[in-house]
Amino acid sequence: ITVQTTTNRVYQFSANRVAEVTASTEKLVKEPTPLRTEASANGDIVVRLARGNEVTIIAHAGDWVRVRAWGNHEGWIEERQLCNRVVFSEPDQ
Repeated sequence: ITVQTTTNRVYQFSANRVAEVTASTEKLVKEPTPLRTEASANGDIVVRLARGNEVTIIAHAGDWVRVRAWGNHEGWIEERQLCNRVVFSEPDQ
């Protein structure tokens, strides 16, 4: 796995070392999508989430996850609408 840092340094890690250098993993919304009151496309819309909004998963129900978003909004979103943002710690020199 190749990682470029915000300071433009490039590091390469074998896949089995990724957990060693990972500082945190966050869930991000992949594309604009509604946060719903139920784990269903028929649930009322709580708020619309923008691409890149960070969320915290608090429950699972099939293909849906209950998340907490900005402003403490909670609701349901299809898990396929989320992706990981992984933050790496630079290795000690």
